[in-house]
Amino acid sequence: MSNNAQENMQLNDSLSQSLLQVNKLLYRMPPMIGIASKKHHRIDYFQSNTYVNGEVMVLDSQTGSEFINPKTSYLKMLLVPNGDGSFNTGSVGNVISRIVVRTRTGKEISRLENSNLLIKYKQLYECPRNWKRTIGVSQGYNVSESVAVETVPVGGKVYILPLWVIPCFNVDCLLPPQMMEGLRIEITLESPNVAFGPTALGPTVPSTVTEYSVVRPEIHWDSTDLADQFKRKIAEMASKQGLNIVHKEYFHTIVASSASGQTQFNFDVKKAASKALRLFIITRDQSQISDPSADGLASSQFDYISQQSRIGAIYYPNAPIKVDDITQNGNVESYYQTAYCAGKVDQCWYSLAVDPEQFTALGSTTFNQLNSLLMFNYNKSCVSDLQGSQVNNSRAILVDLEAAAPAVGPAPPAYARRLDVYLEHLRASKYFTSNCEVRD
Repeated sequence: MSNNAQENMQLNDSLSQSLLQVNKLLYRMPPMIGIASKKHHRIDYFQSNTYVNGEVMVLDSQTGSEFINPKTSYLKMLLVPNGDGSFNTGSVGNVISRIVVRTRTGKEISRLENSNLLIKYKQLYECPRNWKRTIGVSQGYNVSESVAVETVPVGGKVYILPLWVIPCFNVDCLLPPQMMEGLRIEITLESPNVAFGPTALGPTVPSTVTEYSVVRPEIHWDSTDLADQFKRKIAEMASKQGLNIVHKEYFHTIVASSASGQTQFNFDVKKAASKALRLFIITRDQSQISDPSADGLASSQFDYISQQSRIGAIYYPNAPIKVDDITQNGNVESYYQTAYCAGKVDQCWYSLAVDPEQFTALGSTTFNQLNSLLMFNYNKSCVSDLQGSQVNNSRAILVDLEAAAPAVGPAPPAYARRLDVYLEHLRASKYFTSNCEVRD
């Protein structure tokens, strides 16, 4: 069998160029597809130079006509405690209690309550362990998985928090000036008893941090300036049909046990959304959340013997996940279910940073081992993670959980638990020249 080069025929120019390109023999200059005229990091400063715990950090962005890459932008801060304490299982995100983002006209486009809790668990379950031990170190995660934790020095330390932890900035596009110019970011600082826990000397040595300061906070925007003709085109689109930006938003609600030792939890999530994607459930001991001798962001031991949720007549999963042995030997299906909802079971090179031991959270005297999380996935597509299920008053999300009876031994003792529930759903924002529309 002969190819075209061996046949007695004349090759035209287009076919010759195609064959040369396929064989990597077309020696030409690459096409000029860039439309940017300038790219650099722009620094915006908060309204005050120093904030203490409990205060609200406020920044009004001054990005002008430039476009912002939110996934490579970051928040830089100097954190100065007045005592000894560590981040334990979290990072510098522990000091953030609430994040609110508003447009220049005051329209709220993103709100994240109990931000520190969700930031910690999303990063642990969606980022690999190598990230935590490399880039995550600049955020305050410790390289070691043992007793050594990130202790903030009394003299202070500089930390970098990526802006993609804020929901409206976790998008794969450049944010236009119609959104960014005059954007207000409000960050409420957490109580020291929640942000800091036992020191690196051991889990039994309580934190002595009674106050901390955030000094010289600033946001570094990864900024791009486009050529004039392209800026005019985007401005024309904004004035006519609007610029659509879709991001994943998180609705937070709390379910608290009515009595110590309660084992049955049946609740619904009262939120209307056209596309509900996932549900996160984090269980904690209420008495330890604000205890300086305990890690306030650590989960309780895994002790659920049955778990299931539903929307209307559709159950997730179809049959409840039953666990006869709540130790690491028997909860592998629950661990696999959470890894599946985190999108980590269809490949083997980008796994989560939480192993089965941390998921079981049995080692209550060991740092970095209390990271139990339940997840439910409501996405309907196998090629996209944006095709969620509709929820409203008549199609609410109902969750049925049953914990093991309190006992002495492998089963946890009786305690008053708090369930922090986060519903991940889509939010669409349409930006015009001077106003914005937000829809869930």
